[in-house]
Amino acid sequence: RPWWLRFVLALFALASVTWVPPAALPLNETKSDLRLLSANVQVTQRDASPLARWAKAEHADLLVLVELSPGFAESLAQQLGPQQLAHRHFVPRSDPFGLGIASRWPLQAVRVVHNAAGIPMLRAVVLRPEGAFELIALHPMPPLSPRWHAQIDTELRSLWPSAGLPALVAGDFNASPWSLAARGLTAAGWQRVSSLQPTWPASLPGIPIDAVWAHGAWTRQGAQVGPDIGSDHRPLKVELSLASQPLP
Repeated sequence: RPWWLRFVLALFALASVTWVPPAALPLNETKSDLRLLSANVQVTQRDASPLARWAKAEHADLLVLVELSPGFAESLAQQLGPQQLAHRHFVPRSDPFGLGIASRWPLQAVRVVHNAAGIPMLRAVVLRPEGAFELIALHPMPPLSPRWHAQIDTELRSLWPSAGLPALVAGDFNASPWSLAARGLTAAGWQRVSSLQPTWPASLPGIPIDAVWAHGAWTRQGAQVGPDIGSDHRPLKVELSLASQPLP
């Protein structure tokens, strides 16, 4: 995205702010048992090596990708190899709406759901031995018009976990934690996991539009913004624990 469009988007994102962001998931100092990385990898990027190196160094359990292009998906598969995050479901596209999930645990009931405007959302059940949960990857349209602004609000207010499972949703929300869209997530029972550190644009003072939210019996051990991976967004790392749940 050109620099001027970045600031136009930032102004739109700030146009509907509230003064106090939704409270974060309570912090628990005990050791985490799940480490999730989430990244907008920028659709024009083809080299996945910085992201793959970071994922390996962090011993990631889950990786959520948005703006996933065919070239980046191929590069990432080569960089990770067959063992690292071996359970993968990539839906790459040549536009900014490609999505992907990579997991150390098996994925079940994977599905792509499109909203009324045809924008996809990727949903999967993660079969972790200590308890299954749903993982959702999303990237709605930026709020460049009242129509798209309303679409984000509607989509996030109506976001619910499937089959009564705990859930995590991660991606580029194109909405800050101060936005009305974030209030909609809170009203639907979601709690913010990621911090208020800015994620976009990566090279300038920005806003936190990339995020992770949780639904269910989660506790949070940590959340931070990751390193430069060659994208115009900074990635996220969150560490969590989940109360035991039966496998579906």
